[in-house]
Amino acid sequence: MFRGCVGLIFSLLAVTNRRFNGTAHLQAKLNHVALIDGEGLAERLRENPIRRGELISYLWQSAGGLD
Repeated sequence: MFRGCVGLIFSLLAVTNRRFNGTAHLQAKLNHVALIDGEGLAERLRENPIRRGELISYLWQSAGGLD
């Protein structure tokens, strides 16, 4: 966990749409990285659905978009 400006707290996170192997779990534990596998990702998407248009808009904004 890392503290940023204005009270923000950041955590290290690795995400996959599949599964992490034993080595990945060990490395994550040693480096204090949270893992989200495919099942965890699907669960989070069910809890916080996002529409394709929202995702595309976010990606364009993150990339600077086309002005």
